[in-house]
Amino acid sequence: FKDPYQQDLGIGESRISHENGTILCSKGSTCYGLWEKSKGDINLVKQGCWSHIGDPQECHYEECVVTTTPPSIQNGTYRFCCCSTDLCNVNFTENFPPPDTTPLSPPHSSNRDETIIIALASVSVLAVLIVALCFGYRMLTGDR
Repeated sequence: FKDPYQQDLGIGESRISHENGTILCSKGSTCYGLWEKSKGDINLVKQGCWSHIGDPQECHYEECVVTTTPPSIQNGTYRFCCCSTDLCNVNFTENFPPPDTTPLSPPHSSNRDETIIIALASVSVLAVLIVALCFGYRMLTGDR
């Protein structure tokens, strides 16, 4: 992909091929692509070389794969991906993780139930202990 602003900005991390307009990223840079997807249409916004700062494993794919669900900014229409092989950002695929299906239960209800059970068990043990002590005292003193 030829980026007309690449040379104007003085970015010396890539070389533009005059034959086909593609950009050859320098070592340490990865390819990226940014597309807008709305109403079934996909439009290229920008693509080129990117000096990724962060986890290098995020851009190790051979293909441009969108793995994070789009944020609600711009109604979730933008797709971003990065990859590490030649011309890998020509197309992109989406591979979102499955949504978390664990039911969300309020943590207060389980703690409250647990507290009630512990309190009832403690009172029950204390009542049995008092009855046993009273019964033992009567047996020792001979009161019937």
